[in-house]
Amino acid sequence: MKTRRARHRLLAAIRHRRGSVVASRHKPPLGAFTTALVGALFGVSLAVVDVAGQGSLPTLQRVLLPSLETIGPEKSTAAIAISPTGMLAFTGSFDSRDRAVTILDSAGRVMARVGPPGQGPGELSMPVHLAFAGGEVIAVELAARRISRFGVDGTAHGTATMPAPMFLVGSTGDSLDMLQFPGGGPSPVLDFRRISPVSMGGRLLLSGQSPALRELSTEGQQQGASLASIVYIADGAAVVAANVASYHLVGIGPDGSTSFDVRGSRANTPPGETPLFSIGGLQRDAMQRIWALGTDQQTGRSFADLYFRGRPLGRLDLPCKGSVAVAGTWLAILCTTPASADRDVALSVYRLVER
Repeated sequence: MKTRRARHRLLAAIRHRRGSVVASRHKPPLGAFTTALVGALFGVSLAVVDVAGQGSLPTLQRVLLPSLETIGPEKSTAAIAISPTGMLAFTGSFDSRDRAVTILDSAGRVMARVGPPGQGPGELSMPVHLAFAGGEVIAVELAARRISRFGVDGTAHGTATMPAPMFLVGSTGDSLDMLQFPGGGPSPVLDFRRISPVSMGGRLLLSGQSPALRELSTEGQQQGASLASIVYIADGAAVVAANVASYHLVGIGPDGSTSFDVRGSRANTPPGETPLFSIGGLQRDAMQRIWALGTDQQTGRSFADLYFRGRPLGRLDLPCKGSVAVAGTWLAILCTTPASADRDVALSVYRLVER
C-alpha cells in the first residue's frame, strides 16, 4: 500500500512538472524537481531553493593553460587582468627584453609582450594596475601618473597623463573606473570617477564627501584603517562601497540615497588582516553579481561573498589566497605558493559555471 501511494505521488509530481513547463515555457531548476520527487516518493517536506541564474553561486571549473607554467608571473606583486572573453594580461614574468606586460589568449597562447622599460611612447616603468577596456589592454603607472593603451596584438595605441593620482578599479565598456584622491584636505576620501583612457575626461560617479562614505570612513578609523580605505564598484546606476577594515557594504544611488546596507560578522578585525582586498576587493561578473573578496579569520581560507542588488547569495571558497580578477564568466587568481623552489606565485584560470 505504501509503495502504491508513493508511486501515485511520484506520478502526480511528474504531471505537475509537465504542466508547469507548458504554462511557463521555462524549465525549472533541476534541484527543485529533484526535491519535489524526493518529497513525493518518501512523503517528506523539503524546502525548494532557487539556484537559477543571478540568484545562485557558480562553480569554478579549472582551465589548464600549460604556458603559465613557463611564462606566468614570478612575483606576488604582479598585476593581473582578465577579459570577458578569457584573455589574460599580467606583469612580472620573465622576458629576455624585459617587457613589462604579457598578453595571452583564452587558450594560453602568447599574443604579445609590451612595455619595454622607459618613459617614451609604448614604454612602461613599473605598471601597477592592468585592465581590458574597449578591446585594449590598459596599463596604469602610479609613480609616473600615466595611462598607456595597447592593442592585444602589442601595438602601442597611446599614452595619457593622469590629472591627479588615481587607482584603477575596473573597466566599463571602453571607460575606466578610477579612485581619485582629492587635491586638498589632511585626510582625503577617495572620489569615484569614470574616465576615458584617451582623453582623461569623464564624470564623477560618487563624491568622497558623501555622508554614507564618511560614515564608512569613520567606522574604518575605529578599526585602525586610514580614512581612504574604501573600495568601490559601479553597479548599474548605483555604486557599491565597502570598508577594507570592517565587513560593511553599502549601495549608494545617484542621489546619495542608500539602497542597501550589509554588515557582516567580522566587525572586529585582527590587526594586519582585512576582510576585503584594498584595491580590486569588489568585482562583478557576467550575471551582474558583486564579488566581495577576502580571507576568513578562523580558517585563513580566501573566499568570495556574492551579492545581487544588495541581496546576499552566499559564500564561495576560493582555491588559494591572492589577487583575484573577475570578468564575464572568467576568474583569474594569483596564488601564493611558498613551498615552490623556483617561483612564489602561480596564476590559475577558472570558468564560472552556473548550476
